[in-house]
Amino acid sequence: MYRAGVAERIAAYIKQEIKKHEHMRVQFYGIGASGKTTLALQVAALCKPWIESTEYIPEYFKSLAFVQPERPPDLGQQFVGFGKQLHLESQCFANGAKLLICDMGLLLCAWYTSKYHKIDVSSFIEAAQNWERLHPTINVFLQPLPISSEELTVGRWGLHTPEERTERSEELRRFLEQHLVNPIAFEVA
Repeated sequence: MYRAGVAERIAAYIKQEIKKHEHMRVQFYGIGASGKTTLALQVAALCKPWIESTEYIPEYFKSLAFVQPERPPDLGQQFVGFGKQLHLESQCFANGAKLLICDMGLLLCAWYTSKYHKIDVSSFIEAAQNWERLHPTINVFLQPLPISSEELTVGRWGLHTPEERTERSEELRRFLEQHLVNPIAFEVA
């Protein structure tokens, strides 16, 4: 099985780290079709039995990838997605959640906005960094899955060749290394 045991290793690390904090977040980063949702759901399922107040935060943009497969989210949708994620996380913590498993790391929204709209994303970055400082965070980076362009589902917004996927993934990693408060704890090949 591809990536066998990865979810278990991440869950074991969370179990160890959460003892040090009142609450925590886990953010998954990677380009489209890198396996963020699958791994995030596996980790959430593994954590739930011993951290009852574990909440899974879905990626806001996932449905847009299928509704408008040829058009990346517009600038307004990027702002809404970022705000919705912050709002959901805030609500979960206010309602007593101890662990949040976030399918989409907040800085992913900033990175996509900078790629598609060529605007200053420093306000996104600052907000994400401040949130990460307030809420201890484990960051997980996923390399692209080894799939061909024929296997890609619609809605991946132009990442069709393995070379394009690898190049975009490296761009994202460099962006994260520059802007994450807590370094990448797990890199999944």
